[in-house]
Amino acid sequence: MTHPKCPSDPNQTVKSIIDIATGEPRISRRTLFEYRAYAVGNDGHFVGCSEMVCRDDGEAVAEAKRLVGDTDIEVWNRNRFVVRLVHRPK
Repeated sequence: MTHPKCPSDPNQTVKSIIDIATGEPRISRRTLFEYRAYAVGNDGHFVGCSEMVCRDDGEAVAEAKRLVGDTDIEVWNRNRFVVRLVHRPK
């Protein structure tokens, strides 16, 4: 199953610009990964997309759980399927 593209860089890096103690430039890198959470309609097609920037799969799944409503949610990291969160009918 292919998924629609949401514009963004696939990976982002957070940088610390200045070391407060010395005033010297310091680069501290922590890699963050782009995830997408897709709402899945009753017909199995994606009906919506939310972008998330997270440290790992666990953080992405925790963020996506807040999106579960009347549809299932699939979490993807680029072309890699992470998980499908199934909504519970009321």
